[in-house]
Amino acid sequence: MIDVLGFSGQLEVFAEEIGRLEAKLLWANRQGMEFPPYVLRALRESVEMYREQGSFAARLS
Repeated sequence: MIDVLGFSGQLEVFAEEIGRLEAKLLWANRQGMEFPPYVLRALRESVEMYREQGSFAARLS
């Protein structure tokens, strides 16, 4: 997916961000948060953007 979206040249940046997110989620879990609400919010926003812009398959044709 990263290559399809054109981000393959930025793998180090993505790896750093994923590592930071993982650390935050682990800390939050130890503090008693079972599910961070911002994760669901971000997923909903992503789905909404996807629906507005159309499918990836249509763009690749």
